Amino acid sequence: MRVADALRTLFRAPRAADPALDERYWPQEFLPSKAGQVVSEATAEQYVTLQACVDLFKRAFLTLPPQVLRYTDAGKLEVSSHPASVLLRKRPNPYQKPYQFKALMMHQALLAGNAFAERKNGPEGPELWPLAPAQVEGPDLLPTGRRRYRVKRSGGQTDVLMGDVEILHVTGLWTDGLRGQSIIQRAREALGLALAADSYGAKLFASGVKYPGILTMPGPLTDPKLRNDISESFKRQSERGYPLLEQGMDFKSMGMNADDAQFLETRKFSVAELARLFGVPPHMIGDVERSTSWGSGIEAQTFQFVTYALIPWLTIWQESFEATLVAENDVHIRFNVGKLMQADMATRFTVYATAIANGIYSPNECREFEDRNPREGGDVYVTPTAPQQARGTGTAPPQPPPEPDEDDAEDATDARMTAMLDEQSARQKALAALRESAAALGVPPEQVRKLVATAKPKEERQLGA
Repeated sequence: MRVADALRTLFRAPRAADPALDERYWPQEFLPSKAGQVVSEATAEQYVTLQACVDLFKRAFLTLPPQVLRYTDAGKLEVSSHPASVLLRKRPNPYQKPYQFKALMMHQALLAGNAFAERKNGPEGPELWPLAPAQVEGPDLLPTGRRRYRVKRSGGQTDVLMGDVEILHVTGLWTDGLRGQSIIQRAREALGLALAADSYGAKLFASGVKYPGILTMPGPLTDPKLRNDISESFKRQSERGYPLLEQGMDFKSMGMNADDAQFLETRKFSVAELARLFGVPPHMIGDVERSTSWGSGIEAQTFQFVTYALIPWLTIWQESFEATLVAENDVHIRFNVGKLMQADMATRFTVYATAIANGIYSPNECREFEDRNPREGGDVYVTPTAPQQARGTGTAPPQPPPEPDEDDAEDATDARMTAMLDEQSARQKALAALRESAAALGVPPEQVRKLVATAKPKEERQLGA
């Protein structure tokens, strides 16, 4: 216990992780992993795969400016003049721009499991000043349900701040309900294995113990000077070629053995394991060996990243910002992920046409999605009259003809019967005139009957009319 206490005292000051309130939060950074590597925030950030995962979340987060919306019975209305909107979109504090503030806070939340910012009242409204996770102790849960934090200042004093009122606290996905847990400590052994593989590879190439091949001779090489000359010549030449071989010498290349293959597989496995831990599709951090690199497969994986990995983080940020910056019940902070979910242009415009035809969006709303200015008359919504008429043509569906009532139907039937009788009467008169003309010309009666039968409609001939 004396040795452990001494180590804690020695390593407590420079460590970068969360300060411990009790044993639940003690990160044990000075203890090596089972692979023999010390896993801390400083060492873990040297692993390229972890850097890529963190940078992916940060880049995605920075592309989504927060919107402050007021919800009313008539719908949502963006409130750009709200103090929270001004703070998050223009200037969170006097020395940082919004992207700098959000990138720093997301970095701390991803790695340390916690991100803190002190809320201050500035001359132009509220301000958020980031705090290093090592500065903040707590929270202590009070009997009233409030949370109390202790912040260590650079001068040595400690200030007490109340949660949500004076301090913004963003916890990671892993939390005990009060404080987030570091992903580095949760994946301690996986990161230790990855760091050990990187360290092994670096030492292997630095020491040069990997031989490209061996030289063989038909007999023993007894001359020490000749042996030394050949060895030195091979060392100099092997970096840019191979030396000239004489006296029956032969060069045998040493290919990849089982240990080399296992080393490469270990490194590949570490990449996939870290990507799995963050919920990142491997192709989004450059690993396309086991996934398609083109088409709908990549698009579907990207949508899965937004849905199952990014949106949970955005929900955490939305709720944390609202708790600290918004007092009204009808005002909420939202991140629009539509830009990240956009398909190709042909697919987007097909969806727009369907949405306009079905009355889901107005033309101006679709123009806004494409960063276009509204046009006159573009705020009108189409009202489909029947499901089968909303075909996604992009234009208003045609109106169906009115259904006739019973009187109109009877009148139409009478009109059709009258037309049929008139047509039959005209046809009989024409046949009678044909008989008279044939008789006047002296046509025999038998031929007249054949001529009349040919002139009758097919239906009458079949009935023997």
